[in-house]
Amino acid sequence: MNKNYGMFGVAVQTAKGTPASKPVVSFPASADSDGIKVEKATESLNMTIGGRSTAVENYAGSVSDTAGVSTIGMADVLGLMLYAALGDDAQAAVTDGFRHTVQAAEVLPYLTFFEQKGSAAAPMTKMFDAKLDELKMTAEGVAPMTFEYTLAGCDVEFGGATAWSGPAFSIADGYYKLANAQVLFSLSSPTAGVIPAGIVLSSLELSIANGVEASAALGSAAASDQVEKAATVSVKLSGTCDSTDVYREVVTGSKTGTAVSAAIVTGALRLTFEHSKNAGWNLVFDIPAIPWKCEVPQVSTDGGPFSLSLDTDGALDQGAGAITATICNALEAYTEGE
Repeated sequence: MNKNYGMFGVAVQTAKGTPASKPVVSFPASADSDGIKVEKATESLNMTIGGRSTAVENYAGSVSDTAGVSTIGMADVLGLMLYAALGDDAQAAVTDGFRHTVQAAEVLPYLTFFEQKGSAAAPMTKMFDAKLDELKMTAEGVAPMTFEYTLAGCDVEFGGATAWSGPAFSIADGYYKLANAQVLFSLSSPTAGVIPAGIVLSSLELSIANGVEASAALGSAAASDQVEKAATVSVKLSGTCDSTDVYREVVTGSKTGTAVSAAIVTGALRLTFEHSKNAGWNLVFDIPAIPWKCEVPQVSTDGGPFSLSLDTDGALDQGAGAITATICNALEAYTEGE
């Protein structure tokens, strides 16, 4: 078999307990990825039988079904995964496709995740009744952005069809690129603005983590459901700056502040990325309320600019959600048959 072959796919289920029969989107990995992984926690039954070895039998204490893939920002896949991460998707028709405005909902949709490893003739494996645990974006330098998707499911089925049943993948369909990306942010204002002169950003990370947790029924080691907790939206910006003004503003609430602010200083971030093929298909992330943390600028005998690191433990929801993602792609819906 060929380690360099891995095709993955996802579809939104119509309901829990009703797996999709085929993927709505298809994609390969762009970095080492586990795909579907089943882990059994082995427990021992110990009894006082008089010997130094008291284990008389083993049993599966829990069975964990997960999936993880790293890939680039293909529009159809990313749109589905953003919906899976947040739960509310409003669509509007645009030239050559649909614009999706994605925000947080009370519940997340159930997914069926598909994979085919090692050969285009290998049997497909699927994990169903799954939810998206975390979506993480990493951007650095000039390389295409990487999106890591982590899912947790309730059951896995091996030995499916040996022909990929999802749509054909083609890199010619394009992807969201890092070139010409626009990053707007503020440190102490709800309106993101142009990066101040003297700041050079070299990398950024964005994560939507749902804290998905398995729920197992009495008498079963396998999960009967996957339940999401509160969503945590976090970001990290790294680079350099030519002054200590950033640190001062985060701590005092103003570039000219003289006293440490008793309140948490909150800023905003807006990220815009272009599509490599469709000029009107921008990807936009709006995070309106970020309680920034900033590493203290260190002096050094090496000289040069100060290192800059801005991050947050979690963006705030001030009534309109902690994050809004706007994305364009060719799909109106992500459920099989719709």
